[in-house]
Order: sequence, then structure tokens, then C-alpha cells
Amino acid sequence: MIGFLQEIFNLFKPHVTLDLRTHNGIAPKARGIPAYKGDLSHCTDCKKCEAICPTHCIEVQSDKISFDYGACLQCSLCSDVCENNSILESGFVDVYSARRDDLKVNYNSSGILESRKDLPEAMDILKDDPIYKLVHKNGFNFREVCAGSNTGVEWEIGASYNNVFDMENIGVRVVASPKHADILLVSGPISENMHHGLNVAWDSMAKPRAIIAMGTEAVSGGLWKHGIFPETPKFWIAGDPPRPDVMIRAFLTFMGRRDFDFKLKWLEFLKQGT
Repeated sequence: MIGFLQEIFNLFKPHVTLDLRTHNGIAPKARGIPAYKGDLSHCTDCKKCEAICPTHCIEVQSDKISFDYGACLQCSLCSDVCENNSILESGFVDVYSARRDDLKVNYNSSGILESRKDLPEAMDILKDDPIYKLVHKNGFNFREVCAGSNTGVEWEIGASYNNVFDMENIGVRVVASPKHADILLVSGPISENMHHGLNVAWDSMAKPRAIIAMGTEAVSGGLWKHGIFPETPKFWIAGDPPRPDVMIRAFLTFMGRRDFDFKLKWLEFLKQGT
């Protein structure tokens, strides 16, 4: 009887599922990727950030400092050791793109060096792909392969299906067999022992199909040597691991239901100030 009354009560409670379609990808209480706001002349002789980075995603040169955000763990060690407060926590957690090189950013003392005028938006390179036409309309089924992951990605995938995030609501469904999947979701650096199994899973999938690299280890190897994908991923989602809300916004972007270009949004964010 108590359970029945509780269910009646639940009918009148406000829903708790988040609508992440218009979220700006900023999590003020999270570390996020490091933002460079310094004077390069103070950095060329220091290089403490480069030395302490666990994944070697920072490179300090005489004329620029480079960050590979696809390899960044968002651990904030670089900002902790920066004596000039040139590197700051940003709270910016949406680090994903259809183009791997877009997750690499070069700075000088004036800001980001690259011009995007000569490059199309990252998602434009996907729009003629058969897999895009499939997922844009119908969503997709995925089979996840833990290719040497620390299992952080797997925990976050599980959380993304609770009633707060409800990833199935956007048409993204997990399946037990790669034979039923449109997307092979790969986590981990692709260890030697998982290389064969990953290829077997890929070969069993019907076309059109695609690989999505999920998590910093899959994108760059993280702390480990990176293995070989059966095919170059169509989409790269960084984070160690990516949060459930990041996963959902990334999938919405991959399906063409959300307008997002990492480097453009990051530049816009930096101009607004961290």
C-alpha cells in the first residue's frame, strides 16, 4: 500500500531529467581544461607545466605554448604549479570534435594563434558520410568495447542512463552485440591484448558503421602508448572520463542536433574571460 501511494505521489512531482540541448558546456565547479592567459616571455624559461603534465599534453616553445586537449586529463596540475597564474582552471568540459586536430590549440601572449577562416566547421566533414545520414534521423545503437580502459568511461555510461540524464531519450541505445550496432564506442588506449578483440567486433558490424573514441585514453592514449584503431574514428570525445552530460551533448552534436564547434566555442569562451 505504501508503495502504491508513493507511485501516486511521484506522478505529481516535477521531472528531474535534464535538457542538455542548449547547455553551454561550462561547469563552474569543475576544473575543466586549462586556459592560457599569460605572457609567453615568463613561460619559456619556466616550463614547470610542461614537466608536470602526466600525459605530456603541454609543449612550451619560444614563440608559442601548445595544449593537446585531447590528451588532457583536466587534473589542473599545470595550473597548480604556474607561479605567474598564466594557466587557469576554466570549467569548460565540452571537449569533442569530428576532427582530432581541433582538440590541439596553440597560444601566444595575445591568445589563440590559429585562424579558422580557411577551415570548415568540424561537423561539415561528416555530413556527406552515410553514417551521419543514418544517425541524424534515427539516433543510433552502440556497442562499447573496453580496450584497456581504467573503467571510468564505463561507469559514466551507466550513469548516463539514469533518470537525471536519460540518454536513451535522445535515441542513443546500448546493445549487447556489435552485430546490432551502428557505432563502435571505444574506451581505453587499445592495449595489445584487446587489439584483436576490437577488430573482431568491428568486422562483425554491418555498414554504415563508425567508431567513436570515448575518453582521453581512447583519444590520445592518456598515460599509455596508444594502439591502432580498426578505422579512424569519426568522432573524438575527450575527458578522463567524460561526464554523462558531456557524452549526451557530444552525441547530440555527432547526430547533427546541436550546433557546436570546439575550437570556435573555446575561442569565444576565452574572449569572454575565464
